[in-house]
Amino acid sequence: MSESLNVIGANVSGETETEEFELGTIAAGEDGNRRMYIRANGAVVAGDFVTIDESFDAKKITSTSATQLGLRVGIVEHAMTDNYYGFAVIEGLANGKLGGLCAAHAKLYTSATAGMLDDSSTSQTVIGQIINLTAVATAAALSPCRLGSTSYGDY
Repeated sequence: MSESLNVIGANVSGETETEEFELGTIAAGEDGNRRMYIRANGAVVAGDFVTIDESFDAKKITSTSATQLGLRVGIVEHAMTDNYYGFAVIEGLANGKLGGLCAAHAKLYTSATAGMLDDSSTSQTVIGQIINLTAVATAAALSPCRLGSTSYGDY
C-alpha cells in the first residue's frame, strides 16, 4: 500500500476501467478527507458503505463482511461498476446511506440492506469509528457521516 499526501491528477469523483494507481494508495484531499484507491467487487452506488479487504477489493457492507477481522470500512462517493477502480473515503466526512429514523450520533450497525447502516441493532453487527451527524427520516437517505475515531472508543 502506498501513502501519498497528494495524488496529482487523481479523479476522486469517478471511476476508471483500468488501474491508474497502486491499489491501496491513500490520497489526502484538500477537503481533509483521506481516500483509498480501491477496486469495486460488485457494483456500488454513491453513499454505499463498503468493506475493503487486503486486496483492496471493496464490496457493500453486510453483517457477514463486518465480522471479518482486518477489513477497513469506507464510503464510496460515486457509482462504480463491478471490477472498476476508484476511491472510497476512509477518514473524514462523507455522505453515507442510512436507514430510516436513524438518530443522530447513534451507534451504527449493519442492516438487512447491503451497503446501508442503521441504528437498529437487531441481529446486526456494530460498526465502530463512524458517526452519523444528523437524524435521518427516510430509509436509504444520504446523510453526513464522520469516519475515523469516535467518542464511543473501540467496541
